[in-house]
Amino acid sequence: MRKAANSNKIIKQANEYLVLAVLLKNDPLSVEEIVTLSRLSRPTVLNILKELDTRGLIYRAGLGESMGGRQPIMYTLNLRRYFAVGVDLEYPPVRVAFSDLREKVLYSQEWDCLPGETMEDIEENLVNAIREGMRRLNIATENLIGIGLGIPGRVDIARNLAVRMDRMDHIWQGGDIAAQLSMKLGVPVTVRNDIHLLAAAERTVQPTLPKNFLYVARRVGIGMAVFLNGKSYEGGFGNSGYLGHTVLDPEGPACRCGQRGCLECYATTGAVEINYARGAERPADYGTIVSRAQEGEPLAMAVLGDAGIKLAMAVVNAMLLYDIQTVIIEDCVDDGTFFAIVRENIEKLLGPSSDFQPRVLRGKLTGRTFALGGCSMIVKNFFKAPQLKVDG
Repeated sequence: MRKAANSNKIIKQANEYLVLAVLLKNDPLSVEEIVTLSRLSRPTVLNILKELDTRGLIYRAGLGESMGGRQPIMYTLNLRRYFAVGVDLEYPPVRVAFSDLREKVLYSQEWDCLPGETMEDIEENLVNAIREGMRRLNIATENLIGIGLGIPGRVDIARNLAVRMDRMDHIWQGGDIAAQLSMKLGVPVTVRNDIHLLAAAERTVQPTLPKNFLYVARRVGIGMAVFLNGKSYEGGFGNSGYLGHTVLDPEGPACRCGQRGCLECYATTGAVEINYARGAERPADYGTIVSRAQEGEPLAMAVLGDAGIKLAMAVVNAMLLYDIQTVIIEDCVDDGTFFAIVRENIEKLLGPSSDFQPRVLRGKLTGRTFALGGCSMIVKNFFKAPQLKVDG
């Protein structure tokens, strides 16, 4: 049966995408250079440039070098016209970032939720932070193309809903946080798993990463994102890589998720503090435990080493399951000590004689870029190529 042909609207959108894509990668460009790179006809390119100029997406950046005739007009993207917002709701830390269309962070803000705050308080603080960013950057509502919201828990991307908010059960009653923020700000909000967005930010910060890699983030919780063939593997609902709640010991400590012996019971910073306190005369915070391990204290070394082994076991299982040799470990509180333990154990578990050669890298995100993943998702959706139909 012959499928319906592409409409003129879809073809126009596809051609616009081609022009924007070449400008995004190569600008400033002349008309002739755009024609060559996009393989579109000159009249088509001229019409598209006129339309994009009217919408404020591009502007004339002056004259280029003459190749024997008149100097050509050069076109470039207007990076001061449209912006994206990213939100990283780690909880208790919260981060907001604004980026331009090249995913460059222009403004960021970070704070911790206070004890006793309600979900309404958190939403209001988010709204105020975004409005403050808009004020500082002199951005109008119509110039925001969207907000990418990363939440710590399970999502349903088909319905754009947060299904469960880890560590927030005591204040979250199942409300639609995306709809609430969108209504208050007048901007579309897209929900994703927070670790998936962190991986997107890492890919922006490290553009030379291979097409296939695992991204493991150790924060208040532990999560993982999977990149296959250059794209994030979302899973059925948007929750692939739920590494922190894989069970290592069914008879192990009780986890807040209701299971026993989850990875998060052993390898998070909070778990390290709890497990250290069981054998120490007095409790200590994570930084102190790491310092004591560096000084050679047996208990600190044992607890930190066990956490590293447990995380390495989970990571190796994932690497073998997906047949991916590159893994990035993101840890916002680590000075490199814990990363070294995890990397050493990953290499040991895989064995020197294995033909599976692991490549274990440290993440390069900072406080300013933790919320960049939400921006990256919004920008990539903005430049997303329309789906053309193929006859057949």
